[in-house]
Amino acid sequence: MMSHISAALYDNLATGKSVVKELTSVKKLQSEDVSLLTYESTGGDASQDTGSETFLARVLGSGRDISDVHNALVKLGVADTDAQHFAEGLRRGHTLVAVQSDEAKIKEIYPVLRKYDPIDTTERAAQWRKAGWTGFQPSAKRFTSEEAAAERKRYAKAGSIGKAGEEKVLPVAEEKLVVGKHEVEHGRVRAYSRVVETPVEERVNLREEHVHVERRPVDRPVGAGEVSAFKEGTVEVTERAEEPVVSKQARVIEEVVIYKDVEQRAEAIHDTVRRTDVQVEDTRHQQPDYAAYE
Repeated sequence: MMSHISAALYDNLATGKSVVKELTSVKKLQSEDVSLLTYESTGGDASQDTGSETFLARVLGSGRDISDVHNALVKLGVADTDAQHFAEGLRRGHTLVAVQSDEAKIKEIYPVLRKYDPIDTTERAAQWRKAGWTGFQPSAKRFTSEEAAAERKRYAKAGSIGKAGEEKVLPVAEEKLVVGKHEVEHGRVRAYSRVVETPVEERVNLREEHVHVERRPVDRPVGAGEVSAFKEGTVEVTERAEEPVVSKQARVIEEVVIYKDVEQRAEAIHDTVRRTDVQVEDTRHQQPDYAAYE
């Protein structure tokens, strides 16, 4: 039956040992099928800590450098990129747990590996690169104990407690809805006037006088009333005529009144507010429910 390799990287040796213990004592895996590798507190090369020679130790042979670990993992079927990340994690002082099993056992192994909060190697590698890491180097120098401790502290998860006497504070925050008001402009009403000229026509009757002079030939004796015909005199007749006189009278025919009124209205504001809810789960006196992990 084809074997399958499951591996996870943990922050420290104590966590790795807890994983190995649960896999071997609870899940009843053979000790040789569970390998633990670390440089932490060994003062030298990487070592296995499961109590017997494991499958990974056999592949490693006498080699314990990170290049040997990388090559052994690739030989066992681990993807090259993952093997590089695991080897780099070991170099930085972390702990690797690798498990050899058949396909049927994977569903029992995976929940245990996840239970102890393994390092997300893809995300961690991205953080390494941001800090200047240029990629896996087989000959890179291993971290000292001080450097490894600083590495763990740098990437420690929020809320974890290290030394005795330390404390972490979880703030409980709550949002409150504050509703105010301010004026906004909803548009304007503008009224303006302009002068429009419109052609108009009115009819008026005008009177005109005309003076006509006629000469009529006659032949009759001068009458008694016409003796003054031989006296000099002047007759003057004036002609008169009416002319139109135009004037304009302005009159107000309409008024445009602009005014505004104010009304009050109530409006319900619907929103959501957030509140931090901290729940404390104390499992110190409880037995693990291993059935739930499956």
